[in-house]
Amino acid sequence: MQDALPCPRLGYFGVIDERLDLELLATPADHRPEWAVVMVGPVVKIDPRLLPQRANIHWPGMQPYDRLPYLLAGWDLCLMPIALNESTRFIRPTKTLKYRAGDKPALHQTRQPPAAAVAAAATAQPQRVAAAGN
Repeated sequence: MQDALPCPRLGYFGVIDERLDLELLATPADHRPEWAVVMVGPVVKIDPRLLPQRANIHWPGMQPYDRLPYLLAGWDLCLMPIALNESTRFIRPTKTLKYRAGDKPALHQTRQPPAAAVAAAATAQPQRVAAAGN
């Protein structure tokens, strides 16, 4: 299904709905047209015509659960393009655990307002910041 796609491959599996930031999803596709972005899952609660259409973004739709490990194995990086809206205000994504169980790195993409980013950095625990820098 994705064997013909170039590497690196960035992937997501799950419901494609208002919790995803579709504009943010298009960013890596626009900046790295040689990369493949694979978005697996049913489109619900949003108009499919709003999905970013690029030559390097692929929308294979809903897939059987038993196919997901094989798709995941072909990805170099897993995506979590979470939108900042009422639907995600209290979200605690467990998808990261699924990606890590497949031994894949996961990139949590969010558009954090500048004030919130500064506040988060100011309250970060020094030990965690130092560990992240190593």
